[in-house]
Amino acid sequence: EIVSDPEAVSAADLPAGEVPAPQPPPALTYPERPEGPPSIYGWMSERSSSPPAKRQRAESLELETRLLVPSECAGAVIGKQGSGLRAVREGCGVKISMLKAEEAPHWPLDRLIVLTGSFEGRKAAVERLLRAAFEANIESTSLKMLVKRSDAGAVIGKAGATLMMIREGSGIDVHIDNREVVGDRLVTATGPLDNTCSAAHWVMWCLEGQEAEAADEVSPSEGALD
Repeated sequence: EIVSDPEAVSAADLPAGEVPAPQPPPALTYPERPEGPPSIYGWMSERSSSPPAKRQRAESLELETRLLVPSECAGAVIGKQGSGLRAVREGCGVKISMLKAEEAPHWPLDRLIVLTGSFEGRKAAVERLLRAAFEANIESTSLKMLVKRSDAGAVIGKAGATLMMIREGSGIDVHIDNREVVGDRLVTATGPLDNTCSAAHWVMWCLEGQEAEAADEVSPSEGALD
């Protein structure tokens, strides 16, 4: 007779009146935490059955990411004579503007930065901006991103599933404010720089998927007669 577990003891092997000692439960295994969002356009290509021309239009979209940085960090982000913003613009291939305080009065403690460009360009720009803003202590950084009210569902997901994925993927607690300010919802997270950057990338990825799917739909002018 072959015994699969030589150390296992059955009741039949014990003297009368004795019962086997309880065995410890098997070790639990958990899925590894994702290292970061997959390629958004690779993901969209797998999901989309629309013609390549439409997917190409989605990939070429120049979308917008809005980031809030503390007012006291604005100088470090701007750099001497604007050198910091210029380096981000040229190095990441994005359009970048930092609004004046009076142009974003609803955020009196922060400065609003608007990035426009490709997903990869904005992703790199966000990392550079956060690094510049919190260079004094990269182990304690804060992320603040503005998301349109109409896009909040893409970040939250059904029953909060997407938000849970973002938290799991970035390794930090990410929140989206229930309050709405001028049509926007605020996404926040705090933690080491690597984690807040990861959280930003996940949020951007979720929003990018929604925008790419919208762009993948047939435009009103497509198919029109000449």
